[in-house]
Amino acid sequence: MPSKNVVKKFLPHSAYHIYNRGIEKKTIFLSQKDYYVYMRYLIEYICPPEENIKGIVTRGKSRKNIVKRIRFLSERKNYVSKIKLMSYCLMPTHFHFLIEQTDPRTITSFMKALSGRYTQYFNRKYQRVGSLYQGIYRARYLPSNRDKLVVANYIHKNPQSITNELEAYPWSSLQYFASKKAPNWLYSHKVLKIYQDSPSAKSYKSYLEYLKDHPPGGWSAGDHV
Repeated sequence: MPSKNVVKKFLPHSAYHIYNRGIEKKTIFLSQKDYYVYMRYLIEYICPPEENIKGIVTRGKSRKNIVKRIRFLSERKNYVSKIKLMSYCLMPTHFHFLIEQTDPRTITSFMKALSGRYTQYFNRKYQRVGSLYQGIYRARYLPSNRDKLVVANYIHKNPQSITNELEAYPWSSLQYFASKKAPNWLYSHKVLKIYQDSPSAKSYKSYLEYLKDHPPGGWSAGDHV
């Protein structure tokens, strides 16, 4: 029998909790640069191509390398109109995304591209071969707004084993919820809108206050990474 949330039936215009961990629960981010590279790859796939090109650092680079980089970003697969990343968290051994997709095949293509590219980087850097992740990623369908809010809560609370200042954790979308200055590739406003329309909004001054006081619920042991 397949592991929970491995068999996926994707629907158009639907939300999912996407997650996976390193093979044998090993660390997949061994340095700060690893986190940075993963985030750069992620953003390149979900940010408008023109924004990626505009953000190219040209200092110290030859014209040839700049042109090569522009061509690479122009030809790279892009999911800006198909994937809406609502929240995320990268942890030493695993990652979590809350994603909405427009097409039933988008997440499959997106995760294959992102995971494959990072695996190539990681294996090349650390001189290893083979799979980096523990099988294919998991995907849990989220049919209701309450499900999305619970999952966003769970994702944002993941680093509490590392830090007491969740909003200061650099590899989580919570930093943008706290500052209210989200980049154009993060749809944090969708989660905030769900929160503001929920009964909980009447009891708390902000989403951050609600998050710290409200433990994630509705999860079984098999859901946790």
